[in-house]
Amino acid sequence: MKTKPFWNSVSLLLILVNTILHCKEIVITPQDLEVKVGLALSGGGARGVAQIGVLKVLERANIPIHGIAGTSIGAFVGGLYAIGYSPSEMEEIAINTNWDNVLTILKEQERSELFFDQKMIQDRTFATLRFKKFKFVYPQALSLGWKFNSFIQRLVWEGAFYSDNFDNFKVPFRAVSTDVVEGKTISIGKGNLITALRASSTIPLLNTPVSLDSMILVDGGLFANLPVEQVKELNPHIIIGVNTTSPLKDRTELNKPWSLASQIISIFMNKYFEKALQEADIVITPELGNHPNDNFKGLDSLVSKGEKSALEKLAEIQRLIKSKTDSLTKVTIERITKEFSLGERLFLKRIETDSKNYSFEYYQITETLTSTTLDDFLKSLNKQTIEKVVFKQETNGNVIVEVHKYPKLESIKCKCKIQSLVAKLDSLANLFLDNYDNPSTRQKIVETCRKFFAREGYSFVKIDITPDTFSKNLTITVEPNKIGKIYIDPKIKTSDYIIRRELALKEGDFTNSEKIVQSWRNIISSGLFSDVFIDFVIDTMHSTCDIFISAIERGTQVLNLLFAIDNEKNLQGGIDFIHENLFNTGTRFLLNISGCKSDFLTKLNLTQPRIWNTDFTFSLEGFYYYRKVPIISLKYTKRTRYETYVEKEFATEKYNFNITAGKQIERLGNLFVGLKFEKQRYYETNATIKPDYYTVNNFIVGLVYDSRDKAEFSTSGRLINLSFESSLFKTTNSTKFSRAIFQHSTNLAFNDFVFRPRILFGFADNGLPFPDFFTLGGEWDFLGFQKDELLGRQIFNGRIEVQYHLPFKIYFDTYLTATYNIGSTWEKFDVIRISELKHGIGISLGFETPIGPVRFSAGQGFYFIKNPNATVWGPLKLYFTIGNRLF
Repeated sequence: MKTKPFWNSVSLLLILVNTILHCKEIVITPQDLEVKVGLALSGGGARGVAQIGVLKVLERANIPIHGIAGTSIGAFVGGLYAIGYSPSEMEEIAINTNWDNVLTILKEQERSELFFDQKMIQDRTFATLRFKKFKFVYPQALSLGWKFNSFIQRLVWEGAFYSDNFDNFKVPFRAVSTDVVEGKTISIGKGNLITALRASSTIPLLNTPVSLDSMILVDGGLFANLPVEQVKELNPHIIIGVNTTSPLKDRTELNKPWSLASQIISIFMNKYFEKALQEADIVITPELGNHPNDNFKGLDSLVSKGEKSALEKLAEIQRLIKSKTDSLTKVTIERITKEFSLGERLFLKRIETDSKNYSFEYYQITETLTSTTLDDFLKSLNKQTIEKVVFKQETNGNVIVEVHKYPKLESIKCKCKIQSLVAKLDSLANLFLDNYDNPSTRQKIVETCRKFFAREGYSFVKIDITPDTFSKNLTITVEPNKIGKIYIDPKIKTSDYIIRRELALKEGDFTNSEKIVQSWRNIISSGLFSDVFIDFVIDTMHSTCDIFISAIERGTQVLNLLFAIDNEKNLQGGIDFIHENLFNTGTRFLLNISGCKSDFLTKLNLTQPRIWNTDFTFSLEGFYYYRKVPIISLKYTKRTRYETYVEKEFATEKYNFNITAGKQIERLGNLFVGLKFEKQRYYETNATIKPDYYTVNNFIVGLVYDSRDKAEFSTSGRLINLSFESSLFKTTNSTKFSRAIFQHSTNLAFNDFVFRPRILFGFADNGLPFPDFFTLGGEWDFLGFQKDELLGRQIFNGRIEVQYHLPFKIYFDTYLTATYNIGSTWEKFDVIRISELKHGIGISLGFETPIGPVRFSAGQGFYFIKNPNATVWGPLKLYFTIGNRLF
C-alpha cells in the first residue's frame, strides 16, 4: 500500500524532467512576421474623398491596414473603413449622398421630422433667439450639425464591427480632435464613434463644438491635420500619410464667414503639418488642384485621382514593406539562433511521418545545404494557410519545426432563431466552403452575416462560430440582440416620458439601427435639446443591448423673428414668442404678433403635440386678425386688353377662440375636429361708422398632410388639406354657413426638374360672410393677377409648375420655374361657368438663401371670349418676394 505514493512521485519527477528537456520552444505566427501598416488620413473636406481611392488601391494590392488615425474627413473615411465598410461601399455613399442637404446650415431639421404645427412655425421663421430661464443663450456656431449627425449615425449603426473600444474594430482606429479647454490634441479610441467623428470634424464657428466629459472638442486639424503621431499609438511598422489638405484660398474665395474661418485654421495648422509630413514613411498626395474643400461635386473624379496617386506610390510602398519584412525575418532568425545555440547557415529538411494528420508538417533545422533556407521558409509563411510554427529542441539537440496548418472548411451549418432567414444565411455561409478556417475567414463570415442581418433590420447580432474536433466543419449560431433596459441620464431635467414617447423602439424589441436613428431624430425634433447622445452596452452572454440616452438641454424660451418683403404687402414683420415644454409637460405656449400695411395679427396658442404617450393632440387658440381686402375692377383699354384698379377697399376684423383635438398622422399631418367661436365684422376702410360684430359658431373637421421636403422649392412630398365646417347653432346676431375645402399638390422629380401640379376646390353656401370669402391672385396663387383680385364663395384653382434647379449658383441654389394657372371664383354655386375660367402664365427666378426664399416673377392673366373668338389679356404683372410668407 505504501508503494503507490512512491511511484506517483517518480511519475511526477519524470514528467518534470521531460518538461525541462523540452522547455526550449519558440512559437512564431505569420502575423509576427507581417509588416503592420498604419494610415494617417488628413483633413481636407470634400478633397478627402480621394482617400477612398487610395484605400481601393491598397486593397487590390493585398496590402492590409493594421491601424488608422484620421482627422476631420479623414476620420470619417477611416472610421467607416475601420467598422467594415469597403472602399467601394464608401465610394457609393460619397457619390450618392446629397451633401448640400447633409451639410446645410439653412435648416437644421428635415421637415419630415417635425409635427405639422412645428412645420408651420419653422416655415415662417427668419431668425431664432433662444433663452434659458429668460437669459439669452449665445449660439456657439452657425449650425448645430443635426443633419450631419443623423447621417453619420445611420452609417455607424449599420457597420459590421461596432464597439465602444475602437481597438476592437475590424481595423483599430483613432479619431483626432482638439480640446479647446486645454489647447491640446485628443486621440479618441473609446466611447461613441459617432461622437468621435463629429468631434474630429467640427469646424469652429460653423459647427457647434462637441462636449465630452470636461472637454470641448473641435476639428482635430488645428494641431494634427495629418495624424502621424496618433497612428503611432497603434504600433505600426510603416506609416503611410494621405494628404488631401487644400491650398490656401485666394481673396475671391473668402466671401463667406465659414470660408474665412477655414482659412484662419489652415494658416494656423500649417506649422504642425510640415512636421507630420516628415515623420511619415511615405506620403501620398493626390493631385486635386484647387478643388474647394466645400465642393462636393465631381466626387467620382476625386476618387480616381486618389487611385492614380496611390498607384504612383505603390512600388515604393511595396519596396518598403519588403525591407521591413527582411528586418523582421532577420530579428526572428537571430532569436532562434540565440535560443537554440545554432550556427549561421541554417536550412530546413522535411521530415516524413506516418501521421495521417494533414494539419501538421515537420522539419528539422540543419546546417547541411538543402533547397530551403530558414530565411526563405519564414518569409513564405502564409497567414491564410498556416496558424503557427513551433520550434522545439529535442534531447539530442536537434531542432524540430512543427508547422500547424489551418484545415479547409468542408461544411458550414447555420442556426438562427429567425427561421425565415436561415435559408439565405446558409447560402451566404456556403460561399466560404473550401476556404481555410483562419481568423480572416471567420472575420469575413462575421462581416457578411452582420451586414446581411443589418439589411434585414437586425443590428449588432451576436455571432458564435464553433468548429468540430478537427475544425473542418463549422456551426454558425446567429442570435439577434434585443433591447434590454433603456436608461435616461438623471441629469436631464426634462420629464422622462417626454423622451421615452419619442423612442421608435422599446424594451424587448430587436435592435434596429433605423429605429435607433429615428429615435434620435424624434428626440432632437422636440426642440428641447441641442444635442442627444445614444450609447450602447451589449451583453453578449444574454444577447441584449442596453441603451443609455443623454442630452444637452437648451433654452426652452424661443423668440422667432419674422420678416418678409414683397411688392404687394411691402415690409412685413413680427415675432413668435414660444415657451417649449411649459411646466415640463411637453406643452407649447405661443404668442404671435405680426403685421404689415394691410394685415395685423396677434395670437395666443397653447398646444399639446402629444397627450402623454399617445398620438392624440389638443390645442387652445385665440387671435385677433385685421385685414384689408381690395376690390379690384377691370378697365378695358380695348376689346382684348384690360387694366386693373382698386375700386374700393374693405377692412375685415375677427376675434377668434377655437378648441381643437386630433390625432397625429406620424409626423406628416393631423386629423382633427374643432369648435370655432368667432366675432366678425367688415366695412369700407373710409367708413365713418363701423358696424357691430356678428358671431360665428362652427364645428370643423379636417385633415392636413404635408410630406414636402421644403415649403418652397420642394422636390418631393405632397400637401393635402381637407376641411369641412358648419354652424353649430343659430343665436342672436349670428351667421350660419357651411364650407368645404379640398387642396392637393404633389412633387414629381426628374433629375433637376420638378413637375408640380396643384389643385384647389372650395365650396360654400350663400351664408358665407365676406371675411371668409375665398380669394385668388398673387405670386404664390395665380400669376398674372393681383393678390386677392378674385373673390367669391366658390373657388377653383389649377396650377402646374415646372421647376428647374439650375446647374450653377448665383450665390445660392437657383431655380427657374414656369407656371400655368387656370381657375376663378364665383359668388354662387349655380353660376359657375367653365367659360368664365381665368388663365395665367408666368416665370420665376428663385434663390434659396439663409434669410428665406427670394423670388422674382413675371406673369400675365388672360381669358377667352367668343363672338368673335379672341383672347383678352390683362396687364403684365411683376412680383418680388424676399423672405418667408407671413400672410
